[in-house]
Amino acid sequence: MFAVPPPSSSSLAASPRRRPRPAAASSSSPNTITELDNEDAPVPVRSSDKKRQSLLEYLASNPTALLTDHERCFDLVATAVLLAETLLSAAIVRYVPYTEIDFSTYLQQAQAFMDGERDYALLRGESGPANYPALHIYLYSALSWLTDRGKHLERAQWAFAGIYLATMAVVLFGIYRRNKKIPPWVLPLLCISKRLHSIYMLRMFNDCVVMLLVYCALALYMVPASTTLEGERAKRQVERRWLFGTVLLSCALSIKMSTLLFLPALFYLTFVHFSPLAFAQHLVVLLSTPVLLSYPFLHTSSNRLAYLSQAFDFGRVFEWEFTVNWRWVGQEAFEDPNWGRRLMVVHQVGLLIWGLKWAEEDGDRAGARMVVNPLRPTESSSGYASEPGARSNRCIGALSPLVLISLVEYGFSVWPSTVNSSLGLVLSLMIILFGVYYGSSGETLPEREDEVVVPAEWDRVDTPALRKTQ
Repeated sequence: MFAVPPPSSSSLAASPRRRPRPAAASSSSPNTITELDNEDAPVPVRSSDKKRQSLLEYLASNPTALLTDHERCFDLVATAVLLAETLLSAAIVRYVPYTEIDFSTYLQQAQAFMDGERDYALLRGESGPANYPALHIYLYSALSWLTDRGKHLERAQWAFAGIYLATMAVVLFGIYRRNKKIPPWVLPLLCISKRLHSIYMLRMFNDCVVMLLVYCALALYMVPASTTLEGERAKRQVERRWLFGTVLLSCALSIKMSTLLFLPALFYLTFVHFSPLAFAQHLVVLLSTPVLLSYPFLHTSSNRLAYLSQAFDFGRVFEWEFTVNWRWVGQEAFEDPNWGRRLMVVHQVGLLIWGLKWAEEDGDRAGARMVVNPLRPTESSSGYASEPGARSNRCIGALSPLVLISLVEYGFSVWPSTVNSSLGLVLSLMIILFGVYYGSSGETLPEREDEVVVPAEWDRVDTPALRKTQ
């Protein structure tokens, strides 16, 4: 099913080679001995010494390693961050007042469904009709049952606190841990957003479940091929894992259409790095899950029309009162019917630019095996390219400078938004987007063979350029 053949000797000659590692110094060589004039100067810790030392001994001799050493200290810092978030989430649920925005409306819509209503036009709440796909209704039906029709909202808050911690765990250990370039000091930056905690524990938006499913899918795409399997078995294992990840994406799409932002990268990866048949398989999975879940609302033609027009309303217009990103353009420009079309054109142009960049990088990597890093920046930039035109951005993480993160947090926290907050927000997002675009060039081959994702059979190619150096 893989469209890319194993590398030939001629293609390897044209492919980028890994930078050679400096040769390890031998303790028996007299050239490796360096006398220090200052007796108090610190003695550098060699990698062999790091392996022999316990973590406590290593940190005692190198305190800054706690912030910089991914290999030895990432798990420790990530676990500490997760524990701190657990305590903070519990404190928020217990002591911070609940914020009512749309949660009661979602419960009312779900209760109408539980009472037997199947016409989407009649699934209504205080703030309007249901505007999300079927799995959104099922999700809040479960929350309605859990909270006894909204009488015990703290139960739902505890559930969303669990969703938040699960999302954080997937991001920390399933995604960030696989990138050796991320130092541990970055991880606490994931926890400083007031808005993020509010969205999960106080407002309980459906975006929380959507992003948990999306991050789980990305984590599955990033799992390396098993080193214990060979040939077709390894290939099938990778294919099954990617298909299951796409099932999770389709479930996210069945809750909210914002999941569409991640699909262009998935289509590119499956079509180019797998095969057109694999692309077709993933497309069928993406379409079939929402159709199956929406079956109760499709029995009559009027029900089908109501469901499709509300759950997948591409012409939906947002109110000027609630805009966060576009206050600076003015109310007249924002309410212009052509404004949405202009944003869509910008979105399409952005995807075209990124697609050309991905294709160029794949051409430069001709003959090199596919590694986990095609997901960086492919998946992240696909969803990110259209974020300035979406209602909010939820995928920044800790990859941006602290100043930009602060500006983004400020832009989302000011309510109602102002010209300065919205303009600063859009400019910050654009700077981050350009930084990802220009900063992702020059990716090298992986330093570790277990970073290989697909094709699995390339592991058996006896090629000096692809061997792990010792």
